[in-house]
Amino acid sequence: MTAHDEAAALEQAVAYHRMARLRPEWSRPAKPLLAVGAALLTYVLLISVVLVGTVLILALVPGGAPALGATSGDPASPLDVGLALLMGAAWLPAGIVGVRVGGWRPLGTAWSVTSMFRRDLLRWCAPWVLGGGLLVVAAAAVAGALAGSVDTGADG
Repeated sequence: MTAHDEAAALEQAVAYHRMARLRPEWSRPAKPLLAVGAALLTYVLLISVVLVGTVLILALVPGGAPALGATSGDPASPLDVGLALLMGAAWLPAGIVGVRVGGWRPLGTAWSVTSMFRRDLLRWCAPWVLGGGLLVVAAAAVAGALAGSVDTGADG
């Protein structure tokens, strides 16, 4: 019996929302706390790598690096928007590590309760997600360029 056949048999025998608790070793009271702790620790490590890498790259760019502290959170800055998108995207690998390391579940349960990875859905969604992220960063660049070219009218 293949894993797909087993998953199909489980779907018919058990309600979908109860599948994650089928095995007693997966449903111990401390497992959710361990999974969340492992995911948060992984997220902090991933974001630290992203931010340190960004600072190092900006330090090597000729022409002066922008002040990250002064522009942080500016929706018109493509750098800030790109970093915010990367921070959001880092939750997926952090969640995968949390499921595997903290929850001691098979990696397949990070994708779905039935442990079936949906490659066709990934092939369809990935270009749209990446294109949407690039579109948002480009819109931030255009907004930043327009905001920089508008005269504020301040005398000084």
